[in-house]
Amino acid sequence: MAADLSWLSALRDIHPGTLPDTEQSRLWALSLLLLLLPALLLLAFALRQRWRRQRWWQQHGKDELPALHHALRRLTRHRWPELSRQPTRPWLATLDERSGTHLHQWQEEWESWVYGRHPLSLLQRKRLDAEIKRLLAACYPLLPRRRP
Repeated sequence: MAADLSWLSALRDIHPGTLPDTEQSRLWALSLLLLLLPALLLLAFALRQRWRRQRWWQQHGKDELPALHHALRRLTRHRWPELSRQPTRPWLATLDERSGTHLHQWQEEWESWVYGRHPLSLLQRKRLDAEIKRLLAACYPLLPRRRP
């Protein structure tokens, strides 16, 4: 009972084929490297900048919001003197009505941010900046919208 090995005759040796032209492959590798290197450098730079902003915000962001709160109070005191004595929640709601902002969405956290020294996240900070720009545009409509 010998095993039937006739199918082995159909097998052929496997060869990798001819090697590609080394000059052409070097040019392709160099061009790929020249395309990827600037992209990687830009990515590294962007990540470094983000890391630096995040570190700065973690170190200094706690002190910035109380100063911003007092500046907003002074701003609204000059624009709308009747708002100067209101507590924080009604003050934010009235600012929303008069300026078209959406500061009331932070009513729950506002006092803890200002008095409790709880830091904002970067996303909250970006949203708050956008709302403050709206408030400034409502208080000072003649100010230019963009920096030169």
